[in-house]
Amino acid sequence: MPPQASGGCFTRKKSNEEGKPRMHALLSRNRFIILTLSGALILSPLFAQDAPEFEREEVNNSAPVQFINRTNQRASAEMRAQDVTAGQTLAGQVVETRESANNDVQVRRLFDPANPGLGADVLTIGPRANFGHINRIQRILTGYLMKAFEYNEADATTVSRFVLYYNARQRGNMEAVRQRYSEAVAGAVTPERVGIDRSYRNWAGNTQILLPLRKNVTRPDQTELNDQEIENQTRDDATTTEQNDLNRIQEERTQETTTRIQEQNEQIQDQRQNIQDQQQQTQQQLEDANRRLQDVQNDPNATPEQVEQAQNEVTQLQEQQENLQQQDQQLADQQTENNQNLQEIQNQQENQDVAATDTTATTNTDNAATDTATDTNATTTTTQQDEAAEEPDVSQNVIQNKILFMRVVRYFQGGHYSNELWAIDSNADDALFRSPFTNICSREFTTIQDVGVLVTGYSGTNQDHNPNDHHLVMLDPETLAKKAESAEVVYWRTPMEWRDQKIYAFAEVEGQHYIARFNPDLTLDVRGDVAVNPNSMITFTQDKIYITSMPQSQGAPTAIHVFNRSDLKHIRTIDANALQRAMSGG
Repeated sequence: MPPQASGGCFTRKKSNEEGKPRMHALLSRNRFIILTLSGALILSPLFAQDAPEFEREEVNNSAPVQFINRTNQRASAEMRAQDVTAGQTLAGQVVETRESANNDVQVRRLFDPANPGLGADVLTIGPRANFGHINRIQRILTGYLMKAFEYNEADATTVSRFVLYYNARQRGNMEAVRQRYSEAVAGAVTPERVGIDRSYRNWAGNTQILLPLRKNVTRPDQTELNDQEIENQTRDDATTTEQNDLNRIQEERTQETTTRIQEQNEQIQDQRQNIQDQQQQTQQQLEDANRRLQDVQNDPNATPEQVEQAQNEVTQLQEQQENLQQQDQQLADQQTENNQNLQEIQNQQENQDVAATDTTATTNTDNAATDTATDTNATTTTTQQDEAAEEPDVSQNVIQNKILFMRVVRYFQGGHYSNELWAIDSNADDALFRSPFTNICSREFTTIQDVGVLVTGYSGTNQDHNPNDHHLVMLDPETLAKKAESAEVVYWRTPMEWRDQKIYAFAEVEGQHYIARFNPDLTLDVRGDVAVNPNSMITFTQDKIYITSMPQSQGAPTAIHVFNRSDLKHIRTIDANALQRAMSGG
């Protein structure tokens, strides 16, 4: 029987000695790795408010799930961080516009609390995406949950596993989708793609992950993951450890929501008191204005203009009083709704306590067996992230199991080259093939997983190399064909740095060079505001970028430009004089 996992989309078998776990792997010609997923959420549902929230309960009724992965090596720390950041980027766009896309992963938010059925965030994995291990998808979901629904990273990691369990069970089940989800959600997915397949071979282009939603006015976009939906669908398979962990998450989020509503009610009460004070003041002003109007109307010497002015004053105060009454009524309605939500939370907690009491005997009977199974499987916890096999930390010249190398074809005057990019396909008996794009000037290339291979290209032909017209070029990671080119001219020997899901290089404008940041599709994101020496090194810190010029001769002065990392605004220049003073101790 395969081991069950409670701490991630992976497991470790019991070790013969402490600290020496055996690898859980299915050895085959293709070296597939089958990782066991099991578990359930035993959570009380978050109350429904005016915003969709993630429906965890819908995800909780899954049988043990096994995913077949392409590899069993660990991902680098940088790749893991990039995956989480990618999920956060997707979520930020969804909250703003209800649609987002990043590296051939798209998300649509389909939620209207007025319509029957569950709403959902539908995460679609496009045909050009390259995911070889389920942990990469889980990390993207983790970042998404953190940003979209305000989970902390540890809790998001736990919940994201159950999203995968749920979607593996829902794979191709359109009948269940039509029964539980809204027409908009059912119309946005297809039987061939809904849910997630158990094998990595069927993820790209064939995956639509459902994140069920419900209302919650205290969350971004008034939306929350629907824990009740997830719990209902996966509750029978959780280990004791998972149940405890997820119960804790539920209790903490319920308490947090309760606190937010109570604080909102306090703010509403303060606002209503302020409005009532204004109403009293306005009422007094209105009474005074009516007296003045009567006096003017009774004054035989009053002009029509004076009468009109007095009448306008009364009208304005009446309108002001009506507006205050409307504002107070809106706040009163919100306060009533908040109180109803608080009562609903209390009722749900009471129901959960009753259910827990009813199942105590069964739980106690099964505890020994469950705990023994947990120890036997040596399952990891949410604090032991990514300990098991996952995406490999491969060499920098490898992308999608293709080993890349550059071949120099021709040298031009001034240090320019015409190069070819070649690949050895380790998935196809080490077949050798050349990129169809041959206008490559750079001697180096940058591999960006799930995006492509970045080079600098030149205009013209191999016989007529234009030395003043170079652009960034992105090659397809599968075919090495050109798929994008920057509109901006870049320095022909520019460094090409991939950071923050962006590309940093030196752009050329009217003979001057500037640090510039490009999107993965090579559109310009932002350009620095001070020219720099293109023969420079780029150094990144948490908040700044340092551009250090490389001296052209021994003893030549060195200048260091400091830029703000977020917007590439110039902060200061550390020039040769400052360097000389530091060297002399002055």
